[in-house]
Amino acid sequence: SSNPMSCTDATFIENQAVSSAGGYLTLGGVVFLTGNSPILERVTFERNTASPSSGYGGALYVEDHCDLVMSESIFTNNTSNRGGAIYITNSAPSLTNITIQGNHASSGGGAYLYGSDPAFEDMVCLNNSAGTGGAFFFDHASPSLIDLKLTRNMSSSWGGAIYMYYSNP
Repeated sequence: SSNPMSCTDATFIENQAVSSAGGYLTLGGVVFLTGNSPILERVTFERNTASPSSGYGGALYVEDHCDLVMSESIFTNNTSNRGGAIYITNSAPSLTNITIQGNHASSGGGAYLYGSDPAFEDMVCLNNSAGTGGAFFFDHASPSLIDLKLTRNMSSSWGGAIYMYYSNP
């Protein structure tokens, strides 16, 4: 059995992925994680972009049963079409002590989650914006939300802080 990938005390600034689903870490774009159970600790993502017209996850894209464990990390001023900072699909990540601030997307200014069961604890979401779901857009998701602070997030249509579409908190 192999050890999970881990990344500690890292900073990603002004990276760009031009494909529709983020870029691979080895290609120098935003971080793309699939499968396994990676550990990210004290990581900063600032001013990263995944194609604002068609991209998913301006800083971080997580898919296919990736049980990400992330703590003490910051997402600031990232941009994408879905999930300004984070896009998670078909996974069960655990994010603790996370700040998501000033991110923007068409849907899910801070994060967009599809078909996922995330555990979010001790999270601050501040000044994120989107067409729908200023901080979060949950689509067929079952999130566990503990000690969230949602402040000054904005949507131009529905869900200034949270928009839930066929989701169950």
